[in-house]
Amino acid sequence: KIGIYALVLSILMGSFFEAGLLLWGLLGRGLLVRPRLHRMDEAMRRVTKQFMPMAAGAFLMGSTTLIDQAMAAMLEPGSVSILNYGSKVVAFLVGIASVAMSTAVFPHFSQMVTAGDWDSIRKILRLYVGTVLLISIPITAFVIMYSKPMVGLIFERGAFTASDTSKVAQVQAMYVLQVGFFLAGVFFVRLISAMKGNGILMLSAMISLPLNVVLNLVLM
Repeated sequence: KIGIYALVLSILMGSFFEAGLLLWGLLGRGLLVRPRLHRMDEAMRRVTKQFMPMAAGAFLMGSTTLIDQAMAAMLEPGSVSILNYGSKVVAFLVGIASVAMSTAVFPHFSQMVTAGDWDSIRKILRLYVGTVLLISIPITAFVIMYSKPMVGLIFERGAFTASDTSKVAQVQAMYVLQVGFFLAGVFFVRLISAMKGNGILMLSAMISLPLNVVLNLVLM
């Protein structure tokens, strides 16, 4: 038996399989792009100018998870595991919805920004953000109400006890409060990117990271 390494191997095999499917799809449509070195032209300069602040912002925001785990290690034993388990279901929900929405809405925002159609942008923002908030409220309420049974059904087995379920359920109920705000924020983030304002996103990440640390210390 290989134990926990089975999970690592399954993720690796699944990633290679996914890459193979994507490669097969690209080849079938003649869209495979082979890496080549080109001189820096004006188009590449514009892309690089937007890519660098976006990458820096993503790095800073991605660091918050590591920081939260490191600071959770300062608390009672088991806090890191409770934090990780408590975020799993919410991360699953948010991950699927945010990727789908951001992928679908970005080309439309880019077209409307290029055309200067700000009235349509405002209408779409009001419609989409309102719809997301309207849908997320009952989902959030459902997860909060049934957080303990959900955690028990998904995780409670082996060394994961009923006591662990109670602790993780409380963390999950708090985590799910972000869903509506996070998904609504996706539309604004994609709009800012379409407007070539990735520097604003980097600045917001530079503010969020230290704020996260300070609030962790205060609330701990």
